[in-house]
Formats: sequence, structure tokens, C-alpha cells
Amino acid sequence: MKLALIMLTCMSLALFLFACGDDDDDDDASEQSTTAIIPINFSNLLEAGDYDVRVTITSPNMEKVTTTQNFSIKPDNQPTEEITLSNIPFFGVNQVVDVEVSKDGTVLYQGEGLASLARDSRNDVPEIVVNPAGHELVATFELTEEATGDFLNARISVDSNPSADTHYSVADVKWKWGDGQQTGFGKEFAASHTYEKVGEYTITLTVRNSAPAPLIAEHQQTITITAQSELVSEKDGATMPLIPAGTFEMGDHFGEGLPHESPVHTVSIDAFYIDVTEVTNAMYQKFMEETGHQPPEFWTEPAFNAPDHPVVGVTWHDAATYAQWAGKRLPTEAEWEYAARGGLVGKRYPWGDDLTHEKANYKGTDGRDIWDRTGPVGSLPENGYGLFDMAGNVWEWCADEYDEGFYAISPESNPFAGKAIAFVNDDFDSVETRRVWRGGSWSSRNTKVTVSGRAFSEPSVTGQITGFRCARTPQP
Repeated sequence: MKLALIMLTCMSLALFLFACGDDDDDDDASEQSTTAIIPINFSNLLEAGDYDVRVTITSPNMEKVTTTQNFSIKPDNQPTEEITLSNIPFFGVNQVVDVEVSKDGTVLYQGEGLASLARDSRNDVPEIVVNPAGHELVATFELTEEATGDFLNARISVDSNPSADTHYSVADVKWKWGDGQQTGFGKEFAASHTYEKVGEYTITLTVRNSAPAPLIAEHQQTITITAQSELVSEKDGATMPLIPAGTFEMGDHFGEGLPHESPVHTVSIDAFYIDVTEVTNAMYQKFMEETGHQPPEFWTEPAFNAPDHPVVGVTWHDAATYAQWAGKRLPTEAEWEYAARGGLVGKRYPWGDDLTHEKANYKGTDGRDIWDRTGPVGSLPENGYGLFDMAGNVWEWCADEYDEGFYAISPESNPFAGKAIAFVNDDFDSVETRRVWRGGSWSSRNTKVTVSGRAFSEPSVTGQITGFRCARTPQP
């Protein structure tokens, strides 16, 4: 009897202890988890609609707890919604709460906060405001035409792949063309621009998206606007090679010429076209027939009026009128010398330092120079730019006013003495100041047919030794 009583007492004690142990385990489990109510402010959403809202809570040394719920959100009327998460492991303060608002799988808005989670839903969770999702906007463009002439129809594309940010469309774009011109922010994605000069330009595209806090992306691309290497004039049929832009030392490198050929100075020239030969009588004949312009002096003299010889007896105004008719202009003095040098540096003549009748028609006759007056254009060798008769045959009118001391004050870039002339709308009619001649003639001595040689006269002067050739600015 006593033994049975002892055994029963022991069993009761064991059951009691076992029951107590279960209560402790339940208490431990409840102390390690909680329920959180997360208030989320949606007032920054762009538009009402159905959205998936994903909330994730993380803390060091614990697995993430997450839930996703769908809401029909009206930011203006119900900016705040609450999401409840249960069975959250409790590890104290500063648990991170992440909120992502998405549509069709694309995250559009994000928010983040810190929560202090306690037992029995005694939580400290501040309201989390969602904002536009962080994203990268990448702007690119391609050219549909990048050849000579106009830069046309650049097309842009906006690459949002790094963030899959497809919600915010491109709101507007801005183009800077690299030549001082720009197209301001606007809706036109395609763009075109006409450059006034050949050269290298860096185009800058700026793209702005439609996010509440817009992002701006920039892309640059360098292009080269070129011109045709050679033109054939529609009016007079003249071939005009393109003289490339460059820099040279202008003036008399040997100290053998007149004082107005000094000092030698650095000059930079933009690309330009120039007639491969002097204007011929045949070309001038067509000009007179189309315009009614009066024939020049010596027009009827057999020594000067052969169709393939350079026209002579023209005033500067005659030459300017012809240039305007042909859609051209007279070359500047700096352009003329740059072209005459043919790419050679510091030489006397278009071909080098030695003068010979094999290469130029100047005073007297000898060798290939069989003419004691003008000779057919293009009869003697060309220079490095493919130009003929840049020494001898006839002096050539230039656009510049003659200024004896101009070389001492000449600007480096595209110098021009006197008032600028466009050779349109007869803007040259009032010119009365002296104008420059270049190149020497069939009657010149050797010192006058150098590439640096200069002469001048009143614009109304005519003579058997003076003609001209035309130039043209590239029109991309």
C-alpha cells in the first residue's frame, strides 16, 4: 500500500513538471514573435489605380518576413492604408521595413522606415511615405543621315533596361548642336539641324522623364560634317575643288618682296571651294548672255578673246557681279594665298622655290610657255590642290580692300580687310576703295608671280593683265 502511494505521488509530480515545461516553451515562442500594423502613405502616387503593395521586414540574424496585398488606391481621397504582418520574429528595435508599390511587375514607388516591434502588438511603426522608385535614365540617339550636307532626323531612344523603369515616359528633350545653336526642351524627339560650315561638332542630347521628381540624362556624340570634295558650278560649269581648312604662314618668307608682303603671320582658314582655273571668255560670254552685262574692255581683240583664255579687262565690280550671278564670291586674299601654296610650306611659288617657263606664263616665252600674252587656262602644271595658273597668266581680283599695313594687325582666323561683302543683292555696288590683285600675269617679272606677291588698284581699273577666279563657301 505504501509502495503504491509512493509511485502515484511520483507520477503526479512528473506530470506536473512536464506540464510546467510546456508552459515555459509556449511563453518563449510568444516572446519571440509579434504582429505589426504598417501604415503606408500613398499621397505621392501619380494616378489612382490598382497596385500590388509588398511589405518586407528584416533585422540582423533573422529571415525576412513579407506580404503582398492588392489595393485600389486613390491618392487624393485615401492616401494612407494599413498592412498587417503576423508572426514576426521579435528582436527589438530598428527593424527595417521596406515597401514596394508595383503594377504589372514593375516597381513604381518605394518607401522605407525603421520599426520597434514589441509583444502584444505594442508596435512603434511610423507612417511610411512611398516615393517614385529610384531608377536610371539613359539617353541615346542615332543618326539617320551623317553624310555630307545637312544633319537630318536624329532619332532618340531612351534605354531604361538598367532599372526596368518603364512607368515614366520621356517628357521632353533638348538638343545642343555644338555650333552655338540649340533646340530647347520640347516634345519633338526627332530633330534636324543645318550646319553653316564643315567641321567637327559634338551634339548633346538631354532627356527628361515624367517622374514627379524628373530625372535628366545626357548623351553626347561627335560627328563630322563634310562637304563634297569637288563641285561643278551649275551656272558657268567651272570645276571647284574643296580646299581643306588649315593654318599657314602668310607672307614673304624670303624678304625679297615689297614691304606690304610682311610680316609673315599665322593665318587659319576654313574650308572653301575655288575655281580650278581663271574665269574664261566662254564662261563670261554665258554670263553676259543671261544678264545683259556689257562686254569688258579688249573683248574683241584676238590676242585676248579666245574662248579658253582668261577673260581680261574686267573691273572689280564686273568680277563681283559675275560671282553673284554664278552663286559664288571672290576669294579673300588669305584664301587665295593659302590655295596658291597648294599645301607647301614657306615656298616662293605654287610648286617650290624655282621659277621656270615650264610651269608659269610670265614675262617672255620659253619652254612650255609659248604665249606672249594670255594662254589657255590649265595649259601648265597644277599645284598641290589641283589649281592651275596660280602664278602668271593674269592677275586675279580678290575680295579684300587693299591695306598696306594689314599684315601687322591681321586677325588669325579668316582675315579680311575692309567691310565684309556677301556678294548678294548687289551689296558690292558702293565699293570704291582699292582692291587687291594676286598671282602676277603674263607680263610680270619673277618677283611678281610669287605666292606672296601683292598688287592693287581702284575697283574701276581695267587692263589686259587682270582677270579673276571665284570661290564659294561650303553649304552643308
